[in-house]
Formats: sequence, C-alpha cells, structure tokens
Amino acid sequence: MEMKLRINSLIRAGLFTLIMLMGMVIFARNSFAFWHAKPVIDDQLNILTDQQKQQIMDENEKLANKPYHQEIWFISTNQSPYHYDSVNSSLDLETIKESGFSLLSLQDATQIFAFDLIQDYTNLSENSTDIDVEEKLDGASSYINIIVVDPKFKYPVMPIFSDISKDHIGDLRNRIMTHQLNFKDYGQANVMDTVNFVTSFVNTKSTNPKDNQGMSEGDLWLIAIGLIILWGIVHHIRHRHDPQGPSHVDPEMDDASARYDNGWLDGVFYGENSGDDSFKN
Repeated sequence: MEMKLRINSLIRAGLFTLIMLMGMVIFARNSFAFWHAKPVIDDQLNILTDQQKQQIMDENEKLANKPYHQEIWFISTNQSPYHYDSVNSSLDLETIKESGFSLLSLQDATQIFAFDLIQDYTNLSENSTDIDVEEKLDGASSYINIIVVDPKFKYPVMPIFSDISKDHIGDLRNRIMTHQLNFKDYGQANVMDTVNFVTSFVNTKSTNPKDNQGMSEGDLWLIAIGLIILWGIVHHIRHRHDPQGPSHVDPEMDDASARYDNGWLDGVFYGENSGDDSFKN
C-alpha cells in the first residue's frame, strides 16, 4: 500500500513538472511572438521639429494597437553609402538600372541596406548563433518601415517599406506612388510629406487584411477595352433604326428624289405634266 502511494506521488510530481515545462515553453513562444523592436527616430540632421517627431511617435502608438503590427522609423544622417558597406555601395544600383527607377525598384535596391540598419538599431546580429536572434531579425523586416534621409545618397529621401507593406504595392500602385513621391528633395517640407505619405499608406493598406495590391496595369487595359466594346454596342443599338444614320436613307426622301430625277434634266422639266410640248416625241 505504501509502495502504491509513493508511485502515485511520483506520477503526480512528474505530471506537475511536465505541465510546468510545457507552460514555460508556451509562454516563451508567446513572448517571442509579441516581441517587436522599439520604434526609432534618429534625426541627426535636425530636419523635423519636436512636434513632427511627436507625430511619428503617436502614429506608432496607434499602429501598435492594430491587428497587423507595423512601425515607422525615421533616420536622417550624413553618412556616405560606403560607411554602411566598405566594399560595395549599400544600394544595389544595378537593380534600378536594369528595371528603371520606381518605388519598387528602390525597395529591391535598399533591401540589404535596410537589414543593416535594423541590425544597428536593435543590436541584433545576423552572425549570432542564437536562433531567437535570427527569427527576430527575419520578423523585424516584415513590420518595420524606414524613412531614410541622407544627402550623400543618390536618392536622398528613401522610403523603405516593410515586407508586408510591399505586398500591398502592385504594378499600377507602384507607378502612381512613384510619381507622388519626391526622392531628391531633402528639405523639411518634402521630408514631412514623405512621412505623411508613408504613414497614410501603412495605416490604410499595410494593416488592412482585406486590401490587396490594387489593380494591375493589365486590369486597367481590360477595363478600357471593355468600355470601348460597351460603347460600340450602345452606339450600334442607338443608330440601328435611326433614319438619319450614316448607313440609312429616309424612304420618303428616297422616293421624292426618284420622282425629282424622273421629271427634270439639267434644270428643264420634261415630265408628262409639263405645259411645254416641244420636248414630247
């Protein structure tokens, strides 16, 4: 009897330990799942006012409460591109040359550069042997949107969108957004316009699970072709029974024209009702 009690006690203790370990694992996983880097505002060039910086912080607080977490970082610096990469330029300009400059081609060109910035400001290193660090870095690129201002870069104002934000930019949106942004002017007004533009896009598109990439250029062409076909059908229906249409002649006008031609020749009436018999045979 005493042996059975000891065995039951050991079983209960083992089960309790197992439950505790499982709880710790679940808690650790949930803690990691909700880990997010602290938003960064590093305005080394003093472009923004304190009020404008506070506006970015307020937007980040709003974004933190949305189901799809996103952050907006602002970094202004005067560093050379080679400061970030001593061997090659930190921008893959060949990508831009091959595809032509656009917002999306800039995203491709700044992919490694953005990843380096995230490492610098989070103190996380891709060379770490800690698997949690690697997972945090991979996750960070999905929700961090960075606005970089650096006069020494070819494009001084660079909005670098998160992976989730980029998924909401289709080819038509890419074309429109490219023309809406000024990538060259690093004055305060344009920089703040860029901040507002990125903030609006992230709030309305990136955090909206129902939003997709928008219409593609192919969709636009299909709509245009459909409208042309519809206009042709409506035009055909409206003029099919129109006696004044280009392919129809009013029957009464046609009959009158026939009678007129049978009675006159070169301005002289020779019909049978004419009073002049000189033309009769």
